[in-house]
Amino acid sequence: MLKKILIIVLGVLTVISGIILIANPGMALPMMGAMLAIGMFMFSLTAILTWSSRRDAGEADGFSLFMAILGFIFSLFFLCNIWAQLISAEVLFYMELIFMIVEGVILIVRAFQMRKLKDSRDPIEQEIGSTWGWILTAGILMIIAGIFALCHPLGALVVNGIYMGIEIVVAGIAAIILGFKMKA
Repeated sequence: MLKKILIIVLGVLTVISGIILIANPGMALPMMGAMLAIGMFMFSLTAILTWSSRRDAGEADGFSLFMAILGFIFSLFFLCNIWAQLISAEVLFYMELIFMIVEGVILIVRAFQMRKLKDSRDPIEQEIGSTWGWILTAGILMIIAGIFALCHPLGALVVNGIYMGIEIVVAGIAAIILGFKMKA
């Protein structure tokens, strides 16, 4: 029962933080660095705390403990250094924009692969193949948006902030639904 309540509360807090980010999209870049630092801190702390039980199960060795401790030290550096957070966030931001272009190319290739399914004898494959035009359009739009964002990073930052806010709200709603569906 406690787990169910915690998941619902986490979902509500996640939705609230997403709404705040949508209202203030300029917060996205600094938040990316802070979220990376917090995620790195939680992951490495969990890895350190569970190391002995994972070692007993044969899933961890001394190297994994060393890497967890190193990750913990780096996470403290990132948590305590706003400049490190901003620089890492900027690198992530530009990687995301480049990934947007790559994803667009992949969608275009997939669209032409799906077009071949349109002529299949299987009705399910025909149905999948009939959507190839939408996938092609999405790929072209992703490439255009990625190139535009690389040329106009300030505008892209605002759009990215709104996009991140929407993603966070959706994740929060999913957590709330999951919490309500859990057995007590």
